[in-house]
Amino acid sequence: TSDGDGASVSNILTELATSFSGLSEANKAGFTVTAVNNNAGTPIHLDITRADGADFTVTSLTAAANPISANKVLVNGVNTTLDKPFASSTVGSSSMDIVVGTANLGKNYQIVLDDGAGNQDTVSYFGPSSSSTTAQVATAINTKINALTNYSSTVSTDTITVTRADGKEFKVKLGAEDTAGDLKVDTVALTTSFVSVNNDQVDGVTATLSNGVKQKLVLTNLTDAIEIVGSGPGDYTGEATLSLKGLKLADGTLATLASDGSTVKVTSTAFDGGAPPAAVVGAVASDGVFTQVRNVEGAAGSRTMLIDVFVDPQFTGDALKSLSYTVAVDAGLDINTFTQVDATGGYSLGSPNGQNISARWFSPTGLADMTDPIATIAVTENTTTNNPTFTFSNVEANGTDLTDGTTYTSTFAETLDAAIVDVSGTLISGLDNTTKAAGNYVLGTVAPGATTSLPLPNNGLYLDVSAWQVNAATPNDAIYTLAVKAASAVDLFEFDLELPGQTDMTSVVFTPDAGLPADVVVATNAVTGRTLEVKATGSTIAAGSTLGTITVTVPGEFGKVQFFELANVQTNASAANENGRGLYAGIAETNASGVWTLDDMGAGLFNREYDGGPAVTASTVTAVDAFYALQVSAGLVPSWYSSSVTEGQVIASDFDGSGKVTAADALAILEYVVGTNVPVPAPTVYDFYHDRATVDATITAVDSAKALTTNHVISTADVDLTGQLDRVVLIGDLSNPAA
Repeated sequence: TSDGDGASVSNILTELATSFSGLSEANKAGFTVTAVNNNAGTPIHLDITRADGADFTVTSLTAAANPISANKVLVNGVNTTLDKPFASSTVGSSSMDIVVGTANLGKNYQIVLDDGAGNQDTVSYFGPSSSSTTAQVATAINTKINALTNYSSTVSTDTITVTRADGKEFKVKLGAEDTAGDLKVDTVALTTSFVSVNNDQVDGVTATLSNGVKQKLVLTNLTDAIEIVGSGPGDYTGEATLSLKGLKLADGTLATLASDGSTVKVTSTAFDGGAPPAAVVGAVASDGVFTQVRNVEGAAGSRTMLIDVFVDPQFTGDALKSLSYTVAVDAGLDINTFTQVDATGGYSLGSPNGQNISARWFSPTGLADMTDPIATIAVTENTTTNNPTFTFSNVEANGTDLTDGTTYTSTFAETLDAAIVDVSGTLISGLDNTTKAAGNYVLGTVAPGATTSLPLPNNGLYLDVSAWQVNAATPNDAIYTLAVKAASAVDLFEFDLELPGQTDMTSVVFTPDAGLPADVVVATNAVTGRTLEVKATGSTIAAGSTLGTITVTVPGEFGKVQFFELANVQTNASAANENGRGLYAGIAETNASGVWTLDDMGAGLFNREYDGGPAVTASTVTAVDAFYALQVSAGLVPSWYSSSVTEGQVIASDFDGSGKVTAADALAILEYVVGTNVPVPAPTVYDFYHDRATVDATITAVDSAKALTTNHVISTADVDLTGQLDRVVLIGDLSNPAA
């Protein structure tokens, strides 16, 4: 108890800690009390710790002269009178207000709600061009939120109040397809970055002392007595911490005591004989089975698509031998067929019943390779469903119940991005701007949520492709080197990379960047099932830095797109989970018509780059090419060509790389052909460029760095980039490509 001298909060906190430290070990009853300083060295709260991890209970001293009155203490953001023990595991509801700014006729509103535990819900509303008010928009969004399982909402004019009764912190951001861009939370304009509800919790984790999440009791006036009682079973292990912070809720400054001698009292009673509060262990979504969407075809509202069901290999051991689950398909999709992988020597059952499918599968020989889907659901939209949800229950793999309601939640849901499209383009020989270029490779990537005005996120981490290749021994495999980059300066970095189900998990390796500060320590770097988990600490790392690279091989997915998802990102020890921008990526090859196609690309900013082509042999570049180069150097066209010199002919003629075409280039080609003065590496490489069409080729100033047009906006319609004038030449080869 304070000596009642009316001193500052910092003095009282110091006195409390000093008084407690003078107790005997028996009277300390397993507690440790420490006064914690702020950056200025002033104590601002007490850390009260029990090594056995028992949850604390907070109760008002009702028998004291000044019991705590209403609205003096906040626990988990909820006002409480503390008229009964308030366990650390108790949480109140959490809510936020979303305000519609303007009517925005003909615009689409879309928001994403995220509970921080891997579950996202998306709602959309299109404001018809004929009539739409802010109240109509708010009412429509409110109706859709109320239809969600974990959320409820109310509407008042232009304001939607969204609530989670379970008290979990949740986040909200604009969806990728929002075109209105005028929603706000607490005067903050929503963007494609999440805004969190303030509920004093680590992102998405129910705050209990036993799971290491600190509780915040905000003492708004500090005029009453408080008693802290800890109790729990003797074998309760772990560590628990309770922080009492004497801070004003309004402005964050230290609160002061009234001058009437009122005190703040902290006492401890170990194992007081009463029933201890029940230990609350947060059940988590198992994701033992998960879904991916592919082959999305047709017009919005009646599209067909295939939903592949995969099993996470972390739950299968050496082989999957039995699997049971029920999946509820989004009401916006009609189920056409359901098929399962062959159960060699066993049986498989499962058929649609309304929107539900109850699947059963077993095989005595087992299934070791999890890179293929265990089942596929063919569906058709009955209404435009850009973000369908699939809810799993009764999931059991190899006899382990993954929806037991204790270790794992009884159900878990996945929301997929079904607004995916096909992207194609054409590559043409720059020698005649007509002949189609076959056998060249192209990489296509999309940064989801990026815009032309904001191509990079302003915080968190994001993925980029630093290298890619095709394995000649297995040409249908796509091999990526993904760079993990910091959008802003980071004090540490943690992330999970959720890999596509088709990934060869044995190929996944994270390599820290050689340029990281010497004291950066990567404590966790491991693949569990389909998830790569990385955790590192050390010095501050500058914005834009590459933190490391991840090599990934995706077998048999040539010409298809994979989504690499960053989750559970953290870059600061005091911050909740942050943004992590994943990446859509695919590799394709141009066909005999020069056409390449990448199926199922997500929305965002699309970029492409080319590499490689048909193998260069001894007969690819010949002596006649030296003569053609000589003709080009003189401003003439090659003998086989009838029009003016093309830009590609100029680029291909610059064999010595001088930046201009002269007789020296013709000599260099001839020497290369006969095997004398052959430079290393050989200049015979493919050069990809964007043909400027309206600009004549300049013989005396070769510009071979004409960049491909980048940052194409991908939305909800298939994209054909044929008109982008993508061109290719092989340096040194000036012969008729059509011959």
